[in-house]
Amino acid sequence: MHTMQNKLNNKFLLARKFLNLSQMQIAEKCGLTQRDISQIENGKRVFIPTNLINFYYEEGIDINSIYNLNEEVRLRNESLSDTPKMTA
Repeated sequence: MHTMQNKLNNKFLLARKFLNLSQMQIAEKCGLTQRDISQIENGKRVFIPTNLINFYYEEGIDINSIYNLNEEVRLRNESLSDTPKMTA
């Protein structure tokens, strides 16, 4: 069974896949390294850089859907029933 932290890290992976971007593409846009993104997505890094959170927000991801572990990753400003979702 996944821990709460693993579920959170997996949500960052799902958000990236939702945007159809590689780890390298995200890293370049956020001023991070591909290794940083990999460590975040694989649960080897607990701290989530603000610039990564801001990037997802600017790309339209509902940040609450990342941090609410009972929700699927979705776009913001769209109803829950109309939004394409990414699940594990």
